[in-house]
Amino acid sequence: MSDPRPAPASPAPTFPAPDGIGFTGQPLWTPPEAPTASPAAAAAHPVTTRPHPLPATAPGTLTADPASWRDDLARELQHAHAAVLRAHHAVVERRRPASPTPPPRTARPSRGRAQAVLASALDELRRRSAEPVGHAVHRLVWHQAVLASPAAPTVRTVAAAPAAGVVCHVHDGGRAIAELSVPAGDVDLAVPTGAPYPPDVRPLARTTVDRCDAGQLDALASGEISAVFGEAFDQSHVEARHRVAAGSERVLDAVTHLDACGGPLRQGLLTAEFTACGGATGPAQLWDACYEAVRVLVLHRGLHLAVPAAHVAPLPGTPTLLQADVRVPAGTPLRMTVRVRESALHPRPALVADADVTTSAGQPVACVRAVGMAVLGAATDGGTAVAGAAACRLSSARRPVLLGEPGVAEIAEGDAPARPISPSAAAPPATKVRPRLPRGDMLMVDRVVWTAPGDGADGRGATGGAEYDMPVDPWYCRESGTAPPPPLALMEMALQPAHLLGAFEGATARFPDQDFVCRSLEGRARLLRPVDARGSTIGQRATLRSSTLLPGAVLQSYEVELAAHGETFCTAETTHGYFTRDLLDRQQGLDGGAASRPWLHRHPVPDRDLVRLDARDDARLGTGRMCLLEDVVLAADGGRHGRGHVLSTTSVRDDDWYFAQHFAHDPVMPESTGVQMLYQALHAFALHTPVTAGLREPRLRVAVGEELRWSCRGQVLRHHEQVQAELHITAVTRDADRVLLRADGDLWRDGLRICHLENIAVVAEAATDEGNRP
Repeated sequence: MSDPRPAPASPAPTFPAPDGIGFTGQPLWTPPEAPTASPAAAAAHPVTTRPHPLPATAPGTLTADPASWRDDLARELQHAHAAVLRAHHAVVERRRPASPTPPPRTARPSRGRAQAVLASALDELRRRSAEPVGHAVHRLVWHQAVLASPAAPTVRTVAAAPAAGVVCHVHDGGRAIAELSVPAGDVDLAVPTGAPYPPDVRPLARTTVDRCDAGQLDALASGEISAVFGEAFDQSHVEARHRVAAGSERVLDAVTHLDACGGPLRQGLLTAEFTACGGATGPAQLWDACYEAVRVLVLHRGLHLAVPAAHVAPLPGTPTLLQADVRVPAGTPLRMTVRVRESALHPRPALVADADVTTSAGQPVACVRAVGMAVLGAATDGGTAVAGAAACRLSSARRPVLLGEPGVAEIAEGDAPARPISPSAAAPPATKVRPRLPRGDMLMVDRVVWTAPGDGADGRGATGGAEYDMPVDPWYCRESGTAPPPPLALMEMALQPAHLLGAFEGATARFPDQDFVCRSLEGRARLLRPVDARGSTIGQRATLRSSTLLPGAVLQSYEVELAAHGETFCTAETTHGYFTRDLLDRQQGLDGGAASRPWLHRHPVPDRDLVRLDARDDARLGTGRMCLLEDVVLAADGGRHGRGHVLSTTSVRDDDWYFAQHFAHDPVMPESTGVQMLYQALHAFALHTPVTAGLREPRLRVAVGEELRWSCRGQVLRHHEQVQAELHITAVTRDADRVLLRADGDLWRDGLRICHLENIAVVAEAATDEGNRP
């Protein structure tokens, strides 16, 4: 599943640093401290320098571009300087005597973005407000992204309406950039509880760094991100003007803890220390401290890596509330806790967080709510734009990608459809109801690495490669209780890149003015080997094998491969149907529209031979979003083959979690969810009948080497009432320490059979001391 594009040039050789060196003088910045790790881990991942390759020129000649020599030599100096500082600090730490008392802390003179923009507005608020502004709630809204501190901001208008409170409008020349006010009446400063299922954090780059000293914060402020967080954040492959821009002057003294998945909502946590400047500039300093802290979280998650010429700036349009005690004396040590409440890639990469500030003794000083920072690209007209050259984003193999995470999120949630790569394709459709990728946690493709057009008029042979970064603790493993990905995740990983290739091939462009949707019709899949890919990158390769144009529809067939750790672990074939809404509404199920009933309703079984259970009471069958079954009836000797039968009935609710994620403007239950229901029904049979007797704490997983086949001719929408999952056990094979179960199954929606599966195969194994647990 390798990238077919030519390999990049070999990197320049590295040069070892001298064994010993002395150093005096003012450092450029303090290099990153190595994260705490075991000796074995430290030996496996040594800290090295990576000099930038010098420009290739003939011996004895100068390059035609002196600026290139200057930039390259500057980078060489920075790498060498970092190596020197590491050695120097190691020597200093060995010689430094113990200090019984730390030196007194002094406040840094702050001139951050908030201080530069809001100083005049704060003065105006103090003059006009009826109560001491230091005790009031400040409300700040940025009207536009301010990428740099304006030279001379002005307060143009002030309104003092009783209902609205005092309002100051801050302008930079002819444009309004911010609005600062003291709202009248009570203001709710409660921290939101968050969604029932907080989304998984999926950083664009991973690092083990979990704290930053003052020198590292200076490096982050100057744009030296990889020097702090590591090689995964390196941007030396792009021109300097396309790398992340420097931030505002440092306010924080140190970040004492940094966790991308921490906090009560598991969205991110940061704790920091800084020193109060006191007096009239207190509120502005608090805002600047919050902006710097959230910027660190944005960079730590790597959100800047997919946006060329990225600027991390306050999020426009999001009101931020601050209540502070300005009586805190200058020089007081302060502590800040920042908890991320939400994140997004569309319409722009952004984080929104809440912060609380206390003294070192725990006395409350300030609370700040909804501090937002966005990643924006600089535009030539002085505004901002998210779109830009995707070459700034790299694949897991450090190769430029065709479409990064924000672009994939745009296909899932935005208004701009994928641009076709087929030269014969027409313009893409402009309707909101069109084939899309899922969003949120159901989105299981992150980057389009490459595509190649087919050699036929219908696009046959077109192929593409994508990548999905599986989280370290993905929701579908956590909530299904398995370490390998469950069938729902495997199916989504396989179908989404095929669907994305169809969009790039221009399947939807033939119906530009009609609502157009995509549904999986049939397919087959085989797991080739067990895989635990948590925390790694899944390679996804899709190839278009056929494309057929029909009245009101396009049918396309694909082959898909999934790879992890360099080896293919799953193959699939799938047929997608792209339908106009009118044609889709005429689907009649698998039996031509005839109503039918499951086997158990047509072949009554005495109650004494049935096992009834509420699957929601058995966590082994799934929890949270993976709790898909409700009322389950088991007949150990029932079914078409007399080897066992399962019938599960689940209510459909209009607020079921998958409707919001699959898809925007076209909510429908995913086919993968129905497949997962049938696998869970087989799990219920294995756990609640004697077939696994004798296995200690049996663990269930998808059987390796068995081909699953499916066919679907219907959909489950919000207004439907119930889904029934029916299984007929076809075979049970037992060895000494494992049981293989096979079954065929059907899905029913309100009396209509809409999906059929063949050869659902599950292995039950006894739990081991090493653990086949998640």
